[in-house]
Parts: sequence; structure tokens; C-alpha cells
Amino acid sequence: MKQRSVGLKLRGEFLVETRDIYTGEVLDRELKKNLVVTAGLVEAIKLIGGVAATAFNAIAIGTGTTGALAGDTTLETEVEREAVTAAYEATAKITFEKTFEFASGDSYAITEAGILNTTDSGGDLFNRVTFTAKNVTSETSLYVKFTITASTS
Repeated sequence: MKQRSVGLKLRGEFLVETRDIYTGEVLDRELKKNLVVTAGLVEAIKLIGGVAATAFNAIAIGTGTTGALAGDTTLETEVEREAVTAAYEATAKITFEKTFEFASGDSYAITEAGILNTTDSGGDLFNRVTFTAKNVTSETSLYVKFTITASTS
């Protein structure tokens, strides 16, 4: 009997919201797909085989506007990076989420985000997404959630 070849696929979904820090009201919301980049796939395979030692543990946000490409290894213009803990949500699904808050005087039009395997500069980028500008200040927070799903179809 001939065996059927089955491939592994990783899909990313991304949710971003700006929220009023005083009331929690959602001011702007966007949901879209995000690109798992080549460097991210390489690191994921290394993690499966125990070759890589550093799990993906940070979300970075930035102001770059060039669309995501498979060859991306960094955000275009990173503004902030924070530690996150991944959560196993359901069968073959993992989430990364973070609420970013901004200091007095900060003002950004955030347009990109990604998951990395270090809270320091550098590291390996797992995925990247660009989106409509989310204007943030010390009066707003930015909630970011990545959902990564593995499947064989």
C-alpha cells in the first residue's frame, strides 16, 4: 500500500486593538492573517528536534510599513519588545498575547508586529504582520494577540 505524503502547515492569525487605558473601551480593532517567515520555520523545526534551545518568548511592535515577506528576519522599525508566555489554547493551537502601555510623551503609529525568541535585541523572528496604523499615546494601550495553528491540510 502506497503511503500518502502529508505536509505540516503553520497558519498565523493576528488581532490588534487600541484601548482607552482609563475605561478599557476598544477604540480600534483589526484581525488579519500573518506570515510565518522562513527564519521562523527553521527555528520551529530546530525546536522540534531539540537543536535550538530558545523558545519564542517575545512580541515586538514597530512603525515599519513595508509588507511582510518570507525573507524577513526583523521588524522594519522596531519600537518596543516585551516578554510573553505562550499558552496552549486547543488542539495544535498556541497563542501569544501582550498589552503594551506607553509612557507620558510617547506617541506612535504602530503598523507592524512579530514574535521573536529573545527579549533583547536580535534573535530569530518567527512571524511578521503589517496592519493599519494604530495611534497610541500614554492615554491608550495596544493589545496584541497572535494565534498559531498547525495542521496537515
